[in-house]
Amino acid sequence: KLSQSQIHKLFSLVRARQGNYLAAADELKQALEFVSEDLEARVDLAAYLAAAGKDREAIINLETTVTMFPTNELVLSNLGGLLARQGNLSAALKHYETALRINPSNPDTRHNYGIALKRNGQIVEILTRDQEIFPVHRQLLRPCIALTSIVQHGRGIYRANSEGNCNLAKDNIAV
Repeated sequence: KLSQSQIHKLFSLVRARQGNYLAAADELKQALEFVSEDLEARVDLAAYLAAAGKDREAIINLETTVTMFPTNELVLSNLGGLLARQGNLSAALKHYETALRINPSNPDTRHNYGIALKRNGQIVEILTRDQEIFPVHRQLLRPCIALTSIVQHGRGIYRANSEGNCNLAKDNIAV
């Protein structure tokens, strides 16, 4: 026999398959009334709310979930993603960094963290001597005296324009 919580979770799956994410979220809210610390239901609830365009409510749900499960990398990474989507990059980066401390090899979190760093202006693209482009964290470029911006195919690409004492191999940077 299924519990009330399990019944609501099953109905949420049906509603989500029908594309009715708000109804799916409502079913999960009812399921959580029976078992408030159901991690799967909380993660799915945030996903359904986000899919329905209710990002703020999804963020609040995940912030509560983080307090219950502070070492769950999926919750931290999902919260980072929603915060980044809302433009709150400093908070997003904090959650991505926490998730990466828990599991540094998660490719999705690493990818999304890199995107957030770039959007936050902490990653620049460097043009190498052999005309290849690769991303570099700005902090690694601090010893370089200055950077020159180059526009290439609509992207802001940089190169070191001095012989500054760069942490990066000078052979790789077009100076």
